[in-house]
Amino acid sequence: MTAKLDIVIVGSGPGGMAAGILAKQKNLSYIILEKGHNPMQGIIDTYPKGKKVYPTIPKRYTQPFPVEEVRPPEERIPVEAYIDQARNVVNSLDLKINFNEEFKTIEGSHPDYMVKTDKESYLTKNIILAFGSNIPNDLGIYGEAKTVARNIENPEDYIGINVLVIGGGNAAADVVAS
Repeated sequence: MTAKLDIVIVGSGPGGMAAGILAKQKNLSYIILEKGHNPMQGIIDTYPKGKKVYPTIPKRYTQPFPVEEVRPPEERIPVEAYIDQARNVVNSLDLKINFNEEFKTIEGSHPDYMVKTDKESYLTKNIILAFGSNIPNDLGIYGEAKTVARNIENPEDYIGINVLVIGGGNAAADVVAS
């Protein structure tokens, strides 16, 4: 176990990276835990190749983008370019990320939390959970157990094949547009 940290951040997507950047700027002791082997591993695993990304800000939010280092450019860019941008930020700012370390449990209470992973235990004052759930909603319909894909990596693999896309959110619309 290491010395007590100010913050343990679970996940190295845009939210986790932003939290790490702000912690570093405020000279807080922190660690970012990432179960994958890259920053933004969840995006790498779930976004279709070539999907365009762009900055989004909540409606009626009047402030500048909160953490410029993780903001995609104004023009839409392929997700691969955004991931390269993230890697460059991690390297240039020397963010403290432990890759291939999976979060397991939280014990204790403020200000003495114990965050346990598959490799280590961390004593910390604060915890930021910045990971996606990756838990799809089950529909309870016949044939659901035979789901071929809950996301697509390469849209070209499905050209000329009849598919059914179920969903009404952004992810479903992105799959159809791909």
